[in-house]
Amino acid sequence: MAGRVFHFSVTPGTTIPLQATTSLFGLHLGLQVKAATSNTGTIWLGATSNVTAGSTATTNLLSNGYPLAAGDSVLFPCATADQLWLLSPTTSQQVYVFGQ
Repeated sequence: MAGRVFHFSVTPGTTIPLQATTSLFGLHLGLQVKAATSNTGTIWLGATSNVTAGSTATTNLLSNGYPLAAGDSVLFPCATADQLWLLSPTTSQQVYVFGQ
């Protein structure tokens, strides 16, 4: 079945979480998020603007971040693309996002 594809790259906020996109693009499975291999710091993913840079992985994406190291990828379950928030205390980090 052919469908629309949604993709972009983004630099996370360093002190305040950044909403990856304001697009309400509807998704079937969620977003595949991949950290650039050139990153030098951890990127923290969350489901709200309350995401924080923690020290361990967590299942509570509403308040604690999920860590993503350089080159790592994860399927971020969400219904629309605007539900992904990103934070990285290290500047100039990059993530690539793909959803369908």
